Amino acid sequence: MAGVMVFFGLFLLTSVVFGMLTSFGMEDAPPTLSAARRQLHLIVVIEILDAALVAAALFTVARPLRRPALVQLPPALLWAGALAGVFALVAVNATYHEVLRLYLATQPARDAIVSAIGITPLVVFAYCIQPAIVEELFFRYLALDTLRGVMSVHQAVFISSLMFGMAHVGVPLSVPMLILVGVPLAYARVWSGGLALPMAMHFLHNAIIVLMD
Repeated sequence: MAGVMVFFGLFLLTSVVFGMLTSFGMEDAPPTLSAARRQLHLIVVIEILDAALVAAALFTVARPLRRPALVQLPPALLWAGALAGVFALVAVNATYHEVLRLYLATQPARDAIVSAIGITPLVVFAYCIQPAIVEELFFRYLALDTLRGVMSVHQAVFISSLMFGMAHVGVPLSVPMLILVGVPLAYARVWSGGLALPMAMHFLHNAIIVLMD
């Protein structure tokens, strides 16, 4: 458990550095095209560093015990229900950020980078592919499964989701929503017994958000 927390601390550090370099997402004015590209490149650099941290964790932290699926449902039914639930999660996410935009006047209605650059392969990688793979490996495999060895499933789901949200402290206003997003992803892991379902849900959630922007 100590090893997982060390790497979680490093995740927090990279997020704080990113937040410091991007004003913690509090800039009101949309960036210029060149500034948006620089910010996207910064995101990619941070994500490459995060991927290196997860790779190091996989090689150095004791692997959690392999656990069977928590529920016995036909895979087709489990996947259909989980992926359909992503759309409800997206609706909650969009509503949450719209409320922030209206009442706090600190975030633009659209993602500034996507608005300036559009949906490019690099945007898809940074927003959808890398998080769906790297974050799921750490938070829904190493963290969640390790926590399940020392506490109940529901406690482990909550704590790992809290860790997931806090790891995005570089965009602090999004942390509460990301904690909420982490809960169904964690249950998808324990219900299915694998990472494919939470990875697919994570990718789909982020992809829909990008398309909406």
